[in-house]
Amino acid sequence: MAERQTVTVDGIDVRISPHPDRPLILLVRMAAGGMGIWDGIWDRLAELFTVAQFDLPTPDLDRLDDPVAIFRHYSDMTVRIAEALGHRKFHIFGWTGGTHVAIRCAIEHPDRLHSCTLLGPISTLPDNRAVQVGLDMQRMLLDAGLREYTYSWIMSGLSWDYILSKFDRIESIVDRRMQADQGRMDTENVFKWIKALRHPTYTDDELAGIRVPTLIVAPGFDRWPSLHMAERLADRIPTAELAVAHGGGALMLMEAPEKFMVAAGRFLRAAACGRPIAHCFADRDALTVLSGGRRLAMVEPRPERAIVFLHGWLMSPDIWRHSIDALSSRHRCIAPWQPAHGPSGAPPTDFTMADWSDWLADSLRAVGVGRAVLVGHSMGGFLAQETWRRHPELVAGLVLVGTQDTCWPDTRNEEFRARVDNIAYNWNQDLAATVAARLVGERLVATQPAWVGTWTKQVAGYDLQAMSRLAVAIAGRDDFSASSPDITVPVSVIHGSADQAVDPADGRAMADRIPNATFVTIDGAGHAPSLEDPEAFTAALSGYLDTWAPLS
Repeated sequence: MAERQTVTVDGIDVRISPHPDRPLILLVRMAAGGMGIWDGIWDRLAELFTVAQFDLPTPDLDRLDDPVAIFRHYSDMTVRIAEALGHRKFHIFGWTGGTHVAIRCAIEHPDRLHSCTLLGPISTLPDNRAVQVGLDMQRMLLDAGLREYTYSWIMSGLSWDYILSKFDRIESIVDRRMQADQGRMDTENVFKWIKALRHPTYTDDELAGIRVPTLIVAPGFDRWPSLHMAERLADRIPTAELAVAHGGGALMLMEAPEKFMVAAGRFLRAAACGRPIAHCFADRDALTVLSGGRRLAMVEPRPERAIVFLHGWLMSPDIWRHSIDALSSRHRCIAPWQPAHGPSGAPPTDFTMADWSDWLADSLRAVGVGRAVLVGHSMGGFLAQETWRRHPELVAGLVLVGTQDTCWPDTRNEEFRARVDNIAYNWNQDLAATVAARLVGERLVATQPAWVGTWTKQVAGYDLQAMSRLAVAIAGRDDFSASSPDITVPVSVIHGSADQAVDPADGRAMADRIPNATFVTIDGAGHAPSLEDPEAFTAALSGYLDTWAPLS
């Protein structure tokens, strides 16, 4: 555990890491710091920030008829503590009850915040009956005693594997909680506090006005607050992004802090460097470089025309590496991670191909792309076609790889969605080998046996449960074949001759429907020719660009 100092501000003890030259992040939660709830990530955060944590004083429970006043008071307190520590602006990290404080800070004191991280926040629900039942259950637990209640909320946020192997630690945490709350909270006041936390203390209009870069982290198996609540909140904060910590529960910071850092590390690292992710697109020509501890800001004008590479399902931007290396000296090349893949956030519920296309268009415009050749592999090809239909002004050309313009029959859609669900809950080496046999050709598996193992580990880090939403969008896509004859931009259709996922005949039929489209076969390649025969694929792509010059 890294060294910590304790300073007193307005009678409140503040534990702080000894790095005053780093940006300040305040850790806020009602549970007492003496329980060690922040210990799992303290050292990780201390590598980036001056980390400070203090115990919120007992709320004025006589005023709980207006909980907003309590959280406003707490937010004012955090601002005063940060200023007393020498930081007019700071980062805030609110966990569970602390999310109310952090959100209120973002509403009341936006000029004081660099960024806001929320772990397990709540949002409004259209139907609160389940919340009321949950409160009744909490009341029953409290009637049994504070110790019993404390065991309940701690164990509900941990996996059984952890509980059975670390029960001594759990007992120690409960003992420390009892000691910390002695004379501070009785069962009646605890219930009032729980009730206050179960209802949002912010309006949709207040959330819509937040402009602070915000990361919402949702534990994968937390029952309360739920992932659905996190998604609803992310939809209401314009500068928010959502990250799902797979396999994590309400107390993941104790049990599996590495899961949290996988989900939140990118945002936190960028925030510590002075360039939060949510602001990265705001000034598209700005670039910040850190070297030797010094920050250098530069301006890098970027072309408005680009080649945009859209990878397929369970793949990654890495499938385009050879082509990007070959073309980046002549063209601006962009390869986004698809939703729920890699570091990209999960798509919302009821996600459609139209929503997906709008997401892509908005993202490209945000980074200054005004015209693009879309190179789409498999589902990326579906996305490219939908984007041409919805945003034709953005599309200079289409390269459709291992894809088709027709819909699948109902039986195949059902099989696909069942396969996606199976992957979400049963991903392992055997299943990976079966899936890989369809996604890549036999030649790749035979010549690069290590690829499957590397890819299996990579996919395990994806948001596999959210893949079901992509599956709904893919299965529910429109039949593009009727509009294929209307395509007016240059098109090349590239297909592996040994594709086991999309019949090469479907690719050729699509090319025949599109005026002046070319059809290129990569001999011996399977469903992912850019990965399986990168030289031949790059040659085909270069030939298309040289022939049509769509970006000139």
